[in-house]
Amino acid sequence: MKGIITLLLPVDDARTVSIY
Repeated sequence: MKGIITLLLPVDDARTVSIY
């Protein structure tokens, strides 16, 4: 699921990983 978010917001990859 985080992969989809990473595609949408690659710049927020670090934040996405932190949230998830």
